[in-house]
Amino acid sequence: AYQVAFVFFTAPYAVLAAPVHTTVLPELARDAAGDDLGGFAAAIRWAIDAMAMLLLPVAAGMIALAAPGMRAVAFGNAATEEGVHLLAIAVATLAVGLLPYSVFFLLARACYALDDSRLPATLALAAAVVTSTIMVVVAPHADGAARVAVLGLGNTVASLLAATALGFAVRR
Repeated sequence: AYQVAFVFFTAPYAVLAAPVHTTVLPELARDAAGDDLGGFAAAIRWAIDAMAMLLLPVAAGMIALAAPGMRAVAFGNAATEEGVHLLAIAVATLAVGLLPYSVFFLLARACYALDDSRLPATLALAAAVVTSTIMVVVAPHADGAARVAVLGLGNTVASLLAATALGFAVRR
């Protein structure tokens, strides 16, 4: 359920957030190269605002419509009531982290514009360790829908921590 839900989670990122990243990256690179930190900060603010405007309603919709949405697309073994419920929980808990996930990748691009690829890579690895730790340590103590919720919220927590750390670093 988590793996299938992750595909639904990354779709709005790919369709709505990635184009914002692509649009703002040349401006970030230009501002960084020209030491225009005011312009650099303004471009980041614009991109975060644009992503929030696009992604927050989508995330809210994903949460609110997770069950009927998964009922509409589920097939095979997932089409059972239990399968739909697991998919819906996974989609909803992942959707909570859609904006932090997207902000992390925006700020990674901001770091690239500042000639720093090491910090985003290190924080991505740290986020993977956090997510993996939650999967290995916490999730086995939960069953069914609770386990899937732990997995989704683990991804959300890792994304939020990584985006926050990267935000503080870029701000410096």
